[in-house]
Amino acid sequence: MDPFKRASNQPVITPAWISDPVMDDPVILSTRLRLARNLDHYPFPHIASDTVLREVTLAVGLATQDRRVKSFRSLRSVDISGSSDADKAALVDSHLVSLLHVTSGQHRVALIDEKHTVSIMINEEDHIRIQAILPGLMPDTAWQDADRLDDALSQRLPIAYHNVYGYMTASLANAGTGMRVSVMAHLPGLAFLEKLSATWQAARALGTTVRGLYGEGGEQHGDVYQFSNSTSVGQTERQILGRLKSVAMFLESEEESARHVIRSVRMNDVLSMADLAQERLKHATALTAADAMSLLSTLRLAEMLGIKTYVSHRMFCEMLASMRGSIGSIANKKNRARDVFYEDTRRPALLRNRLRQERAGVHFTARPL
Repeated sequence: MDPFKRASNQPVITPAWISDPVMDDPVILSTRLRLARNLDHYPFPHIASDTVLREVTLAVGLATQDRRVKSFRSLRSVDISGSSDADKAALVDSHLVSLLHVTSGQHRVALIDEKHTVSIMINEEDHIRIQAILPGLMPDTAWQDADRLDDALSQRLPIAYHNVYGYMTASLANAGTGMRVSVMAHLPGLAFLEKLSATWQAARALGTTVRGLYGEGGEQHGDVYQFSNSTSVGQTERQILGRLKSVAMFLESEEESARHVIRSVRMNDVLSMADLAQERLKHATALTAADAMSLLSTLRLAEMLGIKTYVSHRMFCEMLASMRGSIGSIANKKNRARDVFYEDTRRPALLRNRLRQERAGVHFTARPL
């Protein structure tokens, strides 16, 4: 079974952040950087009329059709408003667009490159959200990728900017540079030792915000969390990037220390948990996204500690992006129970088949949008 097969006839999505790790058992799964920009003299999306939203969509679309700009050539347009709930969930779970973007109504469009590294969300919280998402800890490269798009758009569109306050944004927290950079971290060791609360406190003291898998308001899945800068006002891009790198290195150190403690004194407990997780997965007929990711997180922790479960780094990331955990927040009220039931009942077979592929050494083959 293809873990990225979607309910519609649209092609498979393979996010660029799903790749073989650059280091063994990485704590940081991905780095995502967003730049918030707005068009001058237009109201922000949350108070804009349909006419204004349509004008913004057309303006950004026309600007990105300039094929002389290399950064624009590989962009493909996705009509978010006209997409099925399953397609929206696939995009959100792949972190190519946000949950807010797909639930905000009409005139929402995403421009996504063929490698699924950069995307532009039109009419999210701001008129334009430029995003770059990469595997592991790569904030500087993500900034370079997003900045190239920003420069190209700024030359073709009237971007709202104040000489004192910087970029004008819908949220005061994003004003100034308009930059939000985050890392997605898998912290099963700290969760196992019940040390997450202390880690959160330390991370917040360093000026970061802690969120679940789907960002603000998102639930926690599989011991995966997002850490991002709290504000961008009064800071330069370099300062924001430097602080996030410090937080990421702190998280890596704390998680590695937790795994060391587990190897020393708690391996029997992990083995028992892994056995229970495998047994539950073997017989499950339905699994919520939270339950499925909890099982996978346990098996991934065991694998990292030397217990063969076949939940590799790549497989874990693939499942994060194909679990359709966001479907309950996306599906309309009429279809929600049906769609959630469908996803819950497909997950056990999805996971079992993917584990069989992993044992056989089969890797997922990427295909473009």
